[in-house]
Amino acid sequence: MTITLVREPDAVDERVREAYRDIKASLRVPIVSSLFQAYAVVPRFLDYTWRRLRPNVLAKPFVDHARALGEQTERAAATWALGDHAEQLRARNVGEGDIVRMREIASMLVDVDPKLLVIAHAVRLAMSGAQIGGAGIGTHQFSGDEERLARDYRGLNVATIEERDAPLRVRAVYEDIKAATGAPFVSGDYRLMAAFPDWL
Repeated sequence: MTITLVREPDAVDERVREAYRDIKASLRVPIVSSLFQAYAVVPRFLDYTWRRLRPNVLAKPFVDHARALGEQTERAAATWALGDHAEQLRARNVGEGDIVRMREIASMLVDVDPKLLVIAHAVRLAMSGAQIGGAGIGTHQFSGDEERLARDYRGLNVATIEERDAPLRVRAVYEDIKAATGAPFVSGDYRLMAAFPDWL
């Protein structure tokens, strides 16, 4: 299967650009995920879907469900023997400043990925005939200085390494990721990590 993504710099449709701006503001992230980039191939689909999802994304039940999913995943990952990646990176002469940035990126992904999973399932259900959207209206909406969607990562300086621009070393890892996952493209998480090839 081939899945096309509309990268942020390549978005020309005004509906897509507006949706991208609002998605980043609502999720409080500096980039648009692959999920929405795939939806943007059909601009009307992204526009309609995001307008229906947005009230839910800004509602407390969505945040609570995403946090619960994240906590469940954290408990599962805690059973893995992972080792000290920061120490391994230091052994490769990676500087402390880069390690701090990697930790910030990892924190952002841990916060946002459960939200994206909930959104992806909601859209899948809606495309199967289930009614979604609007449930956030009338429930507690986050506003002002409240902890709306956890941390605000919009100021985090990130770079993504696209498959077409990846150096050979990164491209080899990308191909391995696609082979292992069966996905037709490399997710945004890995494209963020690829700005630090040793980390990837």
